[in-house]
Amino acid sequence: VAHQYFGERVSYQPQSSIANVYRALSPEIQYACIPLANSTHGSVIETFDLLRDSRWGNEVSICGETLLKIEHCLVVHRSSSRSTKPSEDRENDTMGSITAVISHEQALGQCTNWLATHLPKAKQIKTSSTSRAAQMISDGTILDDAEGGLVAAICSEICVHTYPNLTILTRNLQDRNDNQTRFIIARHDSATDSPIVTRTIDPSPHRLLLRTNIGEMPVHSLFERLASSRFWKGVRLERMDKRPCLDGSGPLWSDVYFFEFSIRPNDTPFSLKREVHRLQVDLELDGSSVALLGTW
Repeated sequence: VAHQYFGERVSYQPQSSIANVYRALSPEIQYACIPLANSTHGSVIETFDLLRDSRWGNEVSICGETLLKIEHCLVVHRSSSRSTKPSEDRENDTMGSITAVISHEQALGQCTNWLATHLPKAKQIKTSSTSRAAQMISDGTILDDAEGGLVAAICSEICVHTYPNLTILTRNLQDRNDNQTRFIIARHDSATDSPIVTRTIDPSPHRLLLRTNIGEMPVHSLFERLASSRFWKGVRLERMDKRPCLDGSGPLWSDVYFFEFSIRPNDTPFSLKREVHRLQVDLELDGSSVALLGTW
């Protein structure tokens, strides 16, 4: 997905998990592609957990997005599918030997129906990413489970070209053929003067993501504040997510809210920066806080 967005103009540094992708953002690695949500399996919880971090809105921000059509494959180690039988019989024998499937939980969820139909007894084991699952099969980290059965991985076809020793058993496992994952493009602040910025950031942003920590404020008061603000008149709410607050700033069971807005086309001037600042001031008076995580 990163190559789809940036092309040949940059070098790439693969990471083993979503968290590692985020942590890698630095003056040395200035951009990252991070999955935000899937059209069939919903929000990527790991990403929203990371969006609670204080680096967002300070040294790291969102500057773009891209969509990736999801097409999952079932792969095994090449040595697992060697046989003198015809291709179809060999595939059936290999499928019949699979007792465990490893992949990221999003991929497992996106292939629920296929797994229930074709591998109903196979254990499903979560990994940090689909590419990590493919890598584990490729390098022999995990080939057989404790019961002596075969372990397969769900990943994209590009993993077969990235890691050696992999064989595709079957393609298009996803439950819906229109399955897509939405990725945000994150940027480290040191990339401000990079030539990539002029290519990837729209000078007139039409999306923004806010993080709100409401502290002791009742949830209904938050929405009343938003609805009565001038900020609300210039934007349209597109989605809302929430995750538990972990920094101790609120009572037990308090949450951090994420609001994604699109900017309304409006004949009256609308200063995004000014109105976000006003909203921050209003909410801080009630013991809450607002962070702008990015505009794009």
